[in-house]
Amino acid sequence: MEETQHFIVPYKLQEEIKKYVKNICNLLPRNVMQPCKQFIETYGDLVIALLAQSLDPNEVCSAIKVCKGTEPKHAVLIGE
Repeated sequence: MEETQHFIVPYKLQEEIKKYVKNICNLLPRNVMQPCKQFIETYGDLVIALLAQSLDPNEVCSAIKVCKGTEPKHAVLIGE
């Protein structure tokens, strides 16, 4: 049985990661810039926590129900 390590990401690091990703949102077309930032505000802490638990990004996507094949909660990540 594979043992999964769980890491606690310090608050300051979480905030730095979210700030960095929000800056990337600023590089996106205007019509998705605000939804991108809202996604980070809504799901950022959860995504960081799940990734810190060594979950596959696809598992994270399914867990927060924002990827194709799940009931969408956020339009920014839906599509091909």
